[in-house]
Amino acid sequence: MMAGPIPEMGFVAVPRSAASIERTWDGVNAVWGSGSHAVAIASHTVPGDAIASMTAMATADVPMARLPGLSGQSIWLAAVAVGIGRAAVEGAISQASTRISAASGRAWSDYPSTQNSVASADIAIECARQGLFALADHTEEQLLAGDPPDRQTNARLHSICDHAFRTVRRSVSDLFTAGSVDALRAGHILEQSLRDIHGFSVQWERYRHLHYAAGKGLLGDDIVDPMY
Repeated sequence: MMAGPIPEMGFVAVPRSAASIERTWDGVNAVWGSGSHAVAIASHTVPGDAIASMTAMATADVPMARLPGLSGQSIWLAAVAVGIGRAAVEGAISQASTRISAASGRAWSDYPSTQNSVASADIAIECARQGLFALADHTEEQLLAGDPPDRQTNARLHSICDHAFRTVRRSVSDLFTAGSVDALRAGHILEQSLRDIHGFSVQWERYRHLHYAAGKGLLGDDIVDPMY
């Protein structure tokens, strides 16, 4: 369905009990952490208050809802991605202090690869978070002053969101790779974080054209993408 020049899209909330997971990769350890099992919902009626239309969200009485196109929604999605990344870092730090190798007797935190992965992921995700928040604050200040975001600000909003997704995806993948064999276990925080960020990124990849449009705008060209 179309809502003006852009497709009508939104979010639908369903209880976990309504879905079933068809475990595709049981017995194949190398891809347990991909989280690529099939998720099926045989039948479930979604009440109206559990459906959030993206175009309706844009009419909310808050400054950030006055952003053009999908700029506001992009910020919200990127914030969730950053949260997934922080959970992975905290989970890795927690595991590092308790996981002892049965073979060597060394703690997971003693390995240089673990130290490097945690330090790199922590600062990369924090920089993405601070950049996202700083640009969101700057944009809100413009909106509260009654001004629409300028060309550079709007372009940077799309770019920082794309940067956040790519940074978190890479960082969580590195943490999972450096993790102990425990990370292969379904439900482990690193397994869950890897699954969540890669699954979430599938949705984000549909909007990567907004990042390219941002570059076009920064180069001074007109942007005709109706979702921008």
